[in-house]
Amino acid sequence: MEQILDRLCSHLDKNNYKYDRTETVSGCGAVRVRFRAHNLDVVELHILADLENTNLALRCFDVCRVPKDRQARMEHCLNELNRRRRWYHFYIDEEGGVVAACDAVVAPGTAGPVGMELILRGVDAVDESYPVLMKALWGEKA
Repeated sequence: MEQILDRLCSHLDKNNYKYDRTETVSGCGAVRVRFRAHNLDVVELHILADLENTNLALRCFDVCRVPKDRQARMEHCLNELNRRRRWYHFYIDEEGGVVAACDAVVAPGTAGPVGMELILRGVDAVDESYPVLMKALWGEKA
């Protein structure tokens, strides 16, 4: 069942990356990786495989928190980021946290290298977007 995550973990091991195996509420396996970044101390990504074992879902939760009175201006910023970015999209979840997300169809043979590439792209996407998000959140209203 967790063949895709096993392949991803083997690839992470081979490249000397640290990770934690976790489990979702529904019992599916997951992997958590943490990377140091330039604009954030740490970018933490969660990688989940679907039950059919054909998809990877990568998520970075709580990139920042958005108070209700600033959600409209943050949504404008997220729309602009989503328009410019190709691999990851950003949204505000039900609790007001900004989430960076990416989904990919993979096969067991590609899960390691594709998953690793998407992890690295996710770290870059979150780290590069963080100053833009902070400016939209706390900067002067345009």
